[in-house]
Amino acid sequence: MRCALDRLAEQLAAAGATVARESPLLPDQAEAGRLYLRLLFSVLSANFPLDQYELARAAAVRLVAIDRGPAAERTRGSALTHRDWILADGERARLRQRWRELFARSTWSSVRVCRHPRSRTTTPTRCTVG
Repeated sequence: MRCALDRLAEQLAAAGATVARESPLLPDQAEAGRLYLRLLFSVLSANFPLDQYELARAAAVRLVAIDRGPAAERTRGSALTHRDWILADGERARLRQRWRELFARSTWSSVRVCRHPRSRTTTPTRCTVG
């Protein structure tokens, strides 16, 4: 896939398009994924039975702040307070604004939004044409 995107970018550049592989407007995909998990699990856990919610809340309290993995974010989301949900929703609004700004300046953008567990690539592929 990366090779196909590279060839496409080369062809577009040869045809006169401006091709940028990085943009300060491109949101951090890892952070966007963590935000998505927190918000998703806050909704999914809303109807947990009280005992299950209390277990999730206790697990969230035990998490260390530097643990930013998917399991930790799901746990945090399951026990999100209203205040924390409001803050996360504000973060989501800022993320949407960054995407709007990127697409306002670009004709087309391709971002590798998820990494296959067996992928050897350590950095996301980012290619913006505009």
